Amino acid sequence: MSTRQLHENTRMLQRGSILLMGAVIACSLFPDAGQAQGLVIDHSCTDISKVPATWIQEAKMQFRIGYGHTSHGSQLVTGIATLYAQLGSPYDYTSSSSGLVPGRFLNDYWASGDLGTGGDLTWRDATVEMLNMPGNDRNVVMWSWCGGVSGNTAGGINAYLQAMNELEQMWPGVTFIYMTGHLDGTGESGNLNQMNELIRQFCRANNKTLFDFANIESYDPDGNEFLSRYADDGCNYSGGNWAEEWSAAHPDDPLCADCSCAHSNPLNCNLKGRAFWWMMARLAGWSDSGTNLPAPTGVSASDGTFSNMVQLSWNAVVDAAEYEMWRHTSNNSGSASKISSSNPTGTNYDDTSATAGIMYYYWVKALNPNSTSCPSIGDSGYCGSINHVIGPVIKANGFTGDISINSGANLSIAAQIDPGEYDGINVDWWIVALAGSSWYYLNSAIQWTPFNGNPSNCHPVLSGPLFNLPAAEVLNMTGLSTGSYTFWFAVDYPMDGILNLDGSILVDAVNVTVQ
Repeated sequence: MSTRQLHENTRMLQRGSILLMGAVIACSLFPDAGQAQGLVIDHSCTDISKVPATWIQEAKMQFRIGYGHTSHGSQLVTGIATLYAQLGSPYDYTSSSSGLVPGRFLNDYWASGDLGTGGDLTWRDATVEMLNMPGNDRNVVMWSWCGGVSGNTAGGINAYLQAMNELEQMWPGVTFIYMTGHLDGTGESGNLNQMNELIRQFCRANNKTLFDFANIESYDPDGNEFLSRYADDGCNYSGGNWAEEWSAAHPDDPLCADCSCAHSNPLNCNLKGRAFWWMMARLAGWSDSGTNLPAPTGVSASDGTFSNMVQLSWNAVVDAAEYEMWRHTSNNSGSASKISSSNPTGTNYDDTSATAGIMYYYWVKALNPNSTSCPSIGDSGYCGSINHVIGPVIKANGFTGDISINSGANLSIAAQIDPGEYDGINVDWWIVALAGSSWYYLNSAIQWTPFNGNPSNCHPVLSGPLFNLPAAEVLNMTGLSTGSYTFWFAVDYPMDGILNLDGSILVDAVNVTVQ
């Protein structure tokens, strides 16, 4: 199957989207945007002075926590231990340092290991074993990542999300706390943040409890954001170290209390310890004044309707006095910027600052004098005309054209598709690669599988209806051997598991030369 063969007889069919290669077939798990947003604990949940002591005491009475982690996850425990050492009651707590010890508030290192990487589910099996132990009294379960999100795939993240959801169904009386992975210096467009976004979207859409580990270390206590400046887990960013800078400017602040913070600065651990108690108080029943407003639903942004603006609309939120609009050029609410200094009180807004021809993503927050909601589920929009491709698109390092890279450079391959009028038609989805003289296809288990180049020995990654898919990463690796590589993304009709090169097929390809 040569490049020429794969491009011959290419014609318009449909256009869908493959959450496929791992880009989370989890979309099928997401309910409508109008559902509850769950409990998200992030950088806005670190002011411990706002948490009533009575609710911290209530949390200690209600909950028995099993926490599985390795070194990065210990940052949270270091933070709560430092807070207790500083302030004493009500931040005292009973704990154990290994395995199940009934009666203790926190069973630290409850089970060995962490969330692993890829689709590893060792942690799930350990959870089942621990919850089935005689005398088990854990009603809260937390697992943290170490470096397992940085090199993960959408398929691996989906395996994590599905396993957590299944555990919740098996133990409805246990609260399972989801987590994002720590920063790694790759910024808002890096694989880590893209995978974290999948976790955030799933938790908000499915009413989960999320401890947003990465978001907490993306901001200093004054709300300055550093993810877009390539912050890492040590609080280093492109201009310095935000934790050291903030601590130097606030030497007497309790947040700067010294502690042995694994891989990071004490300020980072202390922020996470405070966010932990905020979370436990919320789970115990505290309706804090900072996050009790629900996020707006029904957010809609116009698509080329106007030449000079993007028009936004959303559903009203009970008790909201006004709304904030946030915008970004990628689907990343954590790095979005507020776009208006004057907040509307109604449920629509005209973004006249938008530049024609650029695709924007929008989020809306609800506010009143005592409360600010989480961001809404977003929507994309643009003004004027935009070069929007109908059909499959495959990119190498973000480019649709052929590229050349050095052998030590990173290569990211992503696929996206807009089905246009063919949305919902059943087709086969295909991802195929040629590395030198070796052929590979992406199978339904999201694994690259070798084959002999004969189309009859190639299998689709997904068979199902077309739908709109934003860019989904199917490969991310460093250290490719020198040579030529070609990647194809195709959809064909009918849905029969056969690569119909002579039938109705739509295909796109990109060539990569490794020098």
